[in-house]
Amino acid sequence: MLTDSELRDFDYADFDDFWFKTRISLTISEVHGFITGYMCCNKKSTASNRRNLYGELLAADSENAGRLDDELVRKLDLLFNTTLEDLDEYGDYKFRILMPPDEENINHRMRALRDFCNGFISSLGSMPLDEEISEILIDMRNIAAVRDEMEGTEENESDFFQLVEFVRASVFFIFFEATQRK
Repeated sequence: MLTDSELRDFDYADFDDFWFKTRISLTISEVHGFITGYMCCNKKSTASNRRNLYGELLAADSENAGRLDDELVRKLDLLFNTTLEDLDEYGDYKFRILMPPDEENINHRMRALRDFCNGFISSLGSMPLDEEISEILIDMRNIAAVRDEMEGTEENESDFFQLVEFVRASVFFIFFEATQRK
């Protein structure tokens, strides 16, 4: 069982460093998006369900398929449990997208946001979508498709902040809609 301090004491750099060492080709932001979308459909998943999910993620990476060790599962469960706690109605809206800090180059942060959106969208496969969720996912697909490099201007930073907040609010909305249906 993870302690409260373990649930709270993680950041992008910790996960990104760990993830880089695994040599898995998916980014940690994409994995976070995938896990977050998965929990919208499977809030009450078991450890065994999640281990299968992690195995599916690795299966997409031909060099690392089948390489699911306990440390990797522990880290991914930490990410899963923290995200679930932050999305839950008693989480005080603490959910944040796992991405580089604001001091990082805006293009690195935009890549992480794109990766998160791609992962999130790809994991919603079996979820029934109403019109409102479908529209949100179209907007998220458009965010995921942005490939232009941006200058680090104040206007671009403001626009980027709005995109991040849109994605965060969208994730909350989809999560709550999905849990209300069950």
